[in-house]
Amino acid sequence: PLGRETDKKMSEKLKKRSKNESDEDDEKREQKDRKKMRKKAEKVAKMLGYTDDNNPFGDSNLLQPFVWGKKKEKEKFSDKKEENSEIARLKLISEIESVRKRRVDRENELAEIERLRDEEQRLREASM
Repeated sequence: PLGRETDKKMSEKLKKRSKNESDEDDEKREQKDRKKMRKKAEKVAKMLGYTDDNNPFGDSNLLQPFVWGKKKEKEKFSDKKEENSEIARLKLISEIESVRKRRVDRENELAEIERLRDEEQRLREASM
């Protein structure tokens, strides 16, 4: 009987300890998740050139992903698979970057065309 009591006490202590450790682990995990989200938001802000505080849209939650609650509720009932919003978001960011690159390339092409026209015009005027 004495052994059973100590076994019960030990198992209770272990349960309490594991519960406390799991609470600490949860807190640490939450802190890590918050840190990851903050770093990700900073990275996105750097890519887009806007921050939550400084953007032309006046949106203080600009870098937070928009979640359409009604749509999610509807999808739950219709058994549709939820698309990974993080992948879709990264895809959109890469698309924005490619559009910006194309715009810069196009501006450079137009500047080169304008330079060639000016040079051609100068040559025409010089030959006359």
